[in-house]
Amino acid sequence: MKIPETTPQDIGEKIATLRKQNNYTQKKLAEILEISPQTLIRYEKGKAIPSASMLVKMSQALNVCTDAILKPLEKLQPEPILKNGRCALFPTPKKPADIPEILKEEPKF
Repeated sequence: MKIPETTPQDIGEKIATLRKQNNYTQKKLAEILEISPQTLIRYEKGKAIPSASMLVKMSQALNVCTDAILKPLEKLQPEPILKNGRCALFPTPKKPADIPEILKEEPKF
């Protein structure tokens, strides 16, 4: 099974699309993200890739999960929207004690 790749241009296109859907100008989103408008323009044109921490900040500002920015469009069903600060695609653990058990599991490749 081949995993589709997401290019910097794909990420930039998604950032620009999500920005417009949220009715933000480049200047306003840059201000929210505490970066220069030039840096945001570089992200949107695929000339630079946001860091992991910037992707989290962007996803919160644009009200989507980081998957909406990173994954290929055809893999995003349903749309991963943030609800109460959590990604709607991922189940909420029933209690905090459930989280360590999940982290102990070996990844299955």
